[in-house]
Amino acid sequence: MISKEVEKFCRKYNANVKPSTRRYASYSRQFNYSGVDPTLFQTLPYEEVNGVELEMSEGSFRALLEHDDWLEQMRELRYQNPNVDYATNIVQHHERECLARRQNPAVQRAYEEYLMLLRLSGY
Repeated sequence: MISKEVEKFCRKYNANVKPSTRRYASYSRQFNYSGVDPTLFQTLPYEEVNGVELEMSEGSFRALLEHDDWLEQMRELRYQNPNVDYATNIVQHHERECLARRQNPAVQRAYEEYLMLLRLSGY
């Protein structure tokens, strides 16, 4: 049975997910690696977990990569200045983009064409 999260992901990125015959080693993420003898890594406990196969169009894959890159940029901003509200950064970024479109007609036209292409491609 597929979870609602997986169904939502599949709809959002027009993807197909199915079980895979491959299995992967999953290491504990709670282990503290600092000051540890490197030979210990050869004996770390692991658990074998099932894999999945994910199929999606190249456009959907690129959209997923772009989204992931944006999240990393937001994490970096938060790391650089933890006292700034995360949501405030997003709003300020949006305001800068809106201002750039208002002040530059060519940017506004390009943005409108970009939105039209997204709508035509089904996003």
